[in-house]
Amino acid sequence: MPPKASTSKRPVSTRAAKTTKKAEDVEDLTRQLASKLAISKPREKQRVTPDSPPQDDPNASMRTVNIASKKLSALMETGWTATKDSGVNKQRQEAATCARNIRKNLGTLRKAVASSPIDLERAALSAVGKLLALQLVRPHHPPLYTDPLTQTQFEHALDILLDIYHPLLSCYAHDSDTPHATIPPTPTARGVLSRKHLFHLPPPTSPLDEVTMKLTSTFLLYSTITLSAMFSSHVPELEEASAYLAEHGNFSVWIQKCSDLPYEYRDSLCTRAYSALSKSLETDVSPSPSLTIKFYSLRCLLPTSSSVIKPDTFWDQARKFSMVHMKAARDNEAEAVKKILSESSRLITEVQGRADKDGFLTGSSFLKFCDYLSKIASQVFALIPTYILLH
Repeated sequence: MPPKASTSKRPVSTRAAKTTKKAEDVEDLTRQLASKLAISKPREKQRVTPDSPPQDDPNASMRTVNIASKKLSALMETGWTATKDSGVNKQRQEAATCARNIRKNLGTLRKAVASSPIDLERAALSAVGKLLALQLVRPHHPPLYTDPLTQTQFEHALDILLDIYHPLLSCYAHDSDTPHATIPPTPTARGVLSRKHLFHLPPPTSPLDEVTMKLTSTFLLYSTITLSAMFSSHVPELEEASAYLAEHGNFSVWIQKCSDLPYEYRDSLCTRAYSALSKSLETDVSPSPSLTIKFYSLRCLLPTSSSVIKPDTFWDQARKFSMVHMKAARDNEAEAVKKILSESSRLITEVQGRADKDGFLTGSSFLKFCDYLSKIASQVFALIPTYILLH
């Protein structure tokens, strides 16, 4: 008698479950968009080719965005990422094509949509999130700009973010007198400086709803991740870009403005911004902008809830950044110390805005950090007469 077939179910692969959930976690907003948006003017029926929708046909553009978005989600479900492959391959080509189609057709929809512009920008930001999940944002040496396929390294995500910027400003009330909302760059402008305004959004002048909070805070996170991926390959621009970041970058300000969002969501935004910035630079870059960027990354952690970062770990990292800077700038110790003291003063001031500031400003690692600042300051003060004579 043949044995009975087993009726027990095979266990689901944990890896497959995680990959599927990762794809599901990225909202496919285009589905909602298709049912909610109102098209201002109907278009005449035009001939459709497989590669592109009819020109300025919003309905066809909506379908193209939806198809491209689903293809990116399908790539995510396979577990493929750009870091697993080098060079141009089928998956990279498909992702590049999807990104270009999404950007082009969202542009058509922005011109045609009569209502719900915020849903368009949510769909655009969802596409950026998928490009990031596929790890299509990473530095490449030398920068690859000539081939539209290798451009996917970071340019496609940045181009979509640039398209979002000005429409996003129309989604909430803010002071319109902002010099940082610059005109988007020309297609040939591919450096950090031409995109640095993505580090800044004018603060709101009235309360925000939850949808707008998520949209603006996530926009700043994605801008931070994509721009920081460009730092090492655009070293000549770092001095000016880091100065702008320190002066006008307002990621932590926005996270505080979005206090009604779940604390787990806000904590995730902060830690991801810190990770992207603190790991963005190689050891051979100019020490001054490197210190500015790394201390800014620490400031991105300040809006987190009390259980996320330990004070000792926080100040140990600040001391480590400072020590690396002093070692790299040994030829000009006086300027290096001034830079460290300036960045440290600002950091300590902003720490005082935390609810648990007493725990941050009394621990052993904070005292070690202060002792280190005193030590390097006293060494430089002793060198000042010689420094003046030499100059």
